[in-house]
Amino acid sequence: MNYRLAMLDVDGTLKTAGDWNPGAEELLDLLRSRGITVALCSGRTSASMTWLGDRVPHAAFVAANSGSTVWERTDDEWTLLAHRSLGAEQVSEIVATAEAAGIEVWAHTERDWIARERTPRVQRDESFVGDTALLEDAAGRDDVGKLLLLSSHPSHEPVARSLAALPGVAAVSSSEIFMDLVPEASAAGKGGDVLVDRLGIGWDEVIAIGDGENDSGMVSQAGLGIAISPLSVEALAPARPGQVRRAAANTAGALAALRAVLG
Repeated sequence: MNYRLAMLDVDGTLKTAGDWNPGAEELLDLLRSRGITVALCSGRTSASMTWLGDRVPHAAFVAANSGSTVWERTDDEWTLLAHRSLGAEQVSEIVATAEAAGIEVWAHTERDWIARERTPRVQRDESFVGDTALLEDAAGRDDVGKLLLLSSHPSHEPVARSLAALPGVAAVSSSEIFMDLVPEASAAGKGGDVLVDRLGIGWDEVIAIGDGENDSGMVSQAGLGIAISPLSVEALAPARPGQVRRAAANTAGALAALRAVLG
């Protein structure tokens, strides 16, 4: 198969606590040497992802907000390809329900990260992702592509997942404490539908590598899907004929699997 696009999750898959994982830079170099277009895909904000994209010169695209917002590199700038939003009424209901349960909520728009107050978690993430939160109320906004619910008690996850029952809303975990509520179309491919349409290719020509539940959509759809633990091949959607799937313990294992498939 002639693979033309590689969709790569960032945190956990390529980086941990700001540092490149062993094998990550070699993986990026391998894709570049094979002429495979790279898209960095994450639940991070647009500002954080375009900042990171600037530091990976051969990344042609970034998909932020768990696939709700997709950017293309054009010369020295980033051009918006697509932004999908939750409905204003859905945003209000999610915020009200979550906050009533004691869950901290962040909102990601096309460009901004919104938090009600600068909590210790906000301060920690500001230093980690290189973005600054706007202190506002997100309720009623019609431009929110992702609502991030931060669990701090075992009772919080059931509440967060129950909100996925709202029409067109999907809930995908991006870590032990982060639950992303995004449009279903975003979760289905983490922005991959926008990318394959932009490049005029099919999913069979896509490589996807990720380690979390919010990566399962793109890894399930890709022609070559590499699931890094804790994501497992068994957790993916049923495979189509001809799909190739591999499991890896870590980034170095994903690099070895990719080398074996590409030859």
